[in-house]
Amino acid sequence: MIKNFKSFTSVDKINESEDYYTKEGYISDDRFKNEEELIKFISDNIGKAFDIFAKEQGIPKIDIKLESFKGKHSIEGYSADFTEKEMGLFSKSLASANLSFFGGRTVRFAEDDGKFLFVPYIWTGIDISYESQNGGTNGVKFNYTTKLGRADNGVRYDILDNKWYTDEEFYKKLKK
Repeated sequence: MIKNFKSFTSVDKINESEDYYTKEGYISDDRFKNEEELIKFISDNIGKAFDIFAKEQGIPKIDIKLESFKGKHSIEGYSADFTEKEMGLFSKSLASANLSFFGGRTVRFAEDDGKFLFVPYIWTGIDISYESQNGGTNGVKFNYTTKLGRADNGVRYDILDNKWYTDEEFYKKLKK
């Protein structure tokens, strides 16, 4: 019987089906006995892990922090604003632009009969956020080239490996 379920999507509810957690990728790991241990680990490690990933992928550094609000936890990430040189031709139209995380970003966990469960990865996309010189903001996908030559903006933080992966690398890892 489920005693406490926190869904970090748009809906908080108790889910009566224990199969739900297995199907949704929830696991347990002896390193994390509760929410506090999991959140502390992520908070202490996620930024350093992304720095390594960014260097490997040749993308700008993104400063990452874990945001907590009303018992929900998500990652936020923003790069420094692009320089006029980096914006090139677009500097004539844009007041500012940077990389940011968009979509996903949630830490998902639950407690089932006293057992702490969590989804061992966090998904997000990398976008270019920009502000027009005439006002208004928007964003577009930041597509980096994967090892297979495919354009992608999806990335995943694997909590157990303390490592970021491109979506392509992540799915390849899962097949092993």
